[in-house]
Amino acid sequence: MKKIISAILILAFCYGFVAPVYALGSDLPHIGSEALDGVRAIGSDYYLLDDNNEILDRVGRADLDLSNRNEIEDFLTNSEVEKEVKDYIRTLEKRILDGEIEGCYVTVFSPELIDHKGNASPKSSITDYYTYNGMEMKRERVYTYNISTGYHFVSYGTSTLSIANVISQFFFYVASSLSKVFNIGTTLLDLFETAAGGTVAYASSNDYSQVNLKYDGVNQWVYGKLDGTNWYLGYYAQKITLNQVIIEQQFVVNGVGTTKTSYKSSNIVCKPSSFDSPWAKAYLNLGNPVDETVSYKLYSTTFYFA
Repeated sequence: MKKIISAILILAFCYGFVAPVYALGSDLPHIGSEALDGVRAIGSDYYLLDDNNEILDRVGRADLDLSNRNEIEDFLTNSEVEKEVKDYIRTLEKRILDGEIEGCYVTVFSPELIDHKGNASPKSSITDYYTYNGMEMKRERVYTYNISTGYHFVSYGTSTLSIANVISQFFFYVASSLSKVFNIGTTLLDLFETAAGGTVAYASSNDYSQVNLKYDGVNQWVYGKLDGTNWYLGYYAQKITLNQVIIEQQFVVNGVGTTKTSYKSSNIVCKPSSFDSPWAKAYLNLGNPVDETVSYKLYSTTFYFA
């Protein structure tokens, strides 16, 4: 059984990408670095993790179909990825089973998956860890592409009209600190009335506003061998690239309940300042990890990304 070394990168492709079933090494098709957001393809046997233009980690690859439970269980049972990564894969699998997202194909990148093809040099002689202050460290990443948050209600009922008349921005936070603001360009109510071609004259108990965000995400865990043997988590963070905001609303127009859906494009990127160079923060917090999760707030409600 191969040992896990350095970084694990998981790339989830939703809505259209067809990946091969669980496979290792050179049996997998070549993916260029532009598709991997920080991973350089080197031949067909392994990849290199590119961090701020520095090559730090050598990784192999395995593709998983999250709708195939046997395949997922086989990978989670027989691979030695860290518990947090396994838990995340299970969370995505559950979201598919619950109908929150469509079927996704996940690609795992890890030095554990490098196919050395029986080379004479033992794997232990190949340096695949990153060394910081003399300590072996590694990071594991989960990439999700064009994934959906699912619809979240901003408001429902008679209060929706007044609330939709004041909301014109989405606020994005890293941990509890404001990071980015997405401006719709108008209020939710104006957006609806433009689409409906009419004015909302009065509130109804059936009124509602709900939003669905499509985004690319990177979940990152950074570990160090604090005792020289076992991996300890020191840092967890997310990077979110917002691609599209879908806003579905229902109000009464000309006496008729009317539903309209509006689409807003975005390229906002929200991430912690330590995301690209996480080693120092992880090193100082091994065993008591820092959590820099990304969230967004609409009116008085906070939502989190997968």
